[in-house]
Amino acid sequence: MLKAAASAVDTGHRFHAAVFLSEVRYDGDKLVLTLTCPDEVQQAVTTFTEVVGFRLLDEGNLLEFWPRCAADHGWLFEISENGWFAQESLRSGFLSSDAPGITEYFVVSTNDCLNVVAGARPTVEIHAV
Repeated sequence: MLKAAASAVDTGHRFHAAVFLSEVRYDGDKLVLTLTCPDEVQQAVTTFTEVVGFRLLDEGNLLEFWPRCAADHGWLFEISENGWFAQESLRSGFLSSDAPGITEYFVVSTNDCLNVVAGARPTVEIHAV
């Protein structure tokens, strides 16, 4: 198994306690993820547009992302090699493999993790809960 190459995305905010994925909402136009940190009484609302696809899995099924994408390195990562997008690109039926400007992101939480393949950089808003 090849390890994913990842770099933390600078969101302007770093959580110092456990973060939980509390909401996933996709309306066909945008994907909105809400991550909640009860100990810090804060939420990060992360919005992706130009979404090609996304998947949600327990971290135990995503060992190629550890330890680089462990929570002590951040909660939002950009994946440059050996991630889900690379896996999908091996399929002949995956038409987005050669599309320009596509990036894979990886969202880490205590309960679940998400891979998001999108054509635009996500926006992040931090709110008090």
